[in-house]
Amino acid sequence: MQFPMPHKSIKLKQIEHLMAQKFPAYRAVMQDADATGILDELYAMRDRMAAYRSELNALSAEEVGKLHAKSKPSSERGNTAGGPRATENPQTLEDRFLKSLTSTLDYPFWAKMPRWTAEEAVALTLGISPSAAGNARLKTTTARYAIVATYKKFLKLVRRAEAAGCLNDGERGIVPAIYLAWAKQNDVNVPPDLQANVARYAKTRKPQAEAKPLMTRERETFLKILLGMALGGYGYNPSAAKSSTTKEIYDDLARRGIAVDEDTIRKKLKEASQIVGADVLSEGK
Repeated sequence: MQFPMPHKSIKLKQIEHLMAQKFPAYRAVMQDADATGILDELYAMRDRMAAYRSELNALSAEEVGKLHAKSKPSSERGNTAGGPRATENPQTLEDRFLKSLTSTLDYPFWAKMPRWTAEEAVALTLGISPSAAGNARLKTTTARYAIVATYKKFLKLVRRAEAAGCLNDGERGIVPAIYLAWAKQNDVNVPPDLQANVARYAKTRKPQAEAKPLMTRERETFLKILLGMALGGYGYNPSAAKSSTTKEIYDDLARRGIAVDEDTIRKKLKEASQIVGADVLSEGK
């Protein structure tokens, strides 16, 4: 009787072994499902790997078996008694995984970025390339390695800080310089190279304060619109000692479920009047 399935299974296993021998990156993924930080390397070799696998598939089981036997170390050849086989040290696998995350780290490149995501900030702080960390899916893999558990724990902290507005300037995204200051306040160890590069490129960046005039003009425009509505719709008189306009605006807002303090309305109308000026107001009467 023939048993093709077991025979085929042995051939497939031997092909996998030969693939791993020829392509170390392929072997790393086969031995450790978390080592996906090297997916870029695998992607670059996809054509060569596909061609080699097709070549092996075209061979007979006996031919594949001969290639497989030759590929084994001399210490393993002839070991058909089922004796112990050499296995790779778990620490070696973890070191390889960590190396795949750090080999492409470029602090100057990331320091030039005006803003980071939480994932990028965490990766850089841990000495990991943000690009490699994204490929490795550190957020979703199990905490098989210490670096994965550390990444997940620290990411949670950074996301909370970002949501609380501790890491930005009011705009979306984490500002590198603000992030490093926060890290220092919270006793977070930051790689010296990252600190030096952020400080270097922060000096060449225009200060955020230079963007303030735009915000000021925008604010003044809104105040002018408020004053115009108060003048035209409520008969507001800025020069009057007492005015019912503030109360009327407050009541109209309250009826529509909009909560604004009456004193705030009064202050904003006064501020808008000062911006427009008494001469302009008198001309409009």
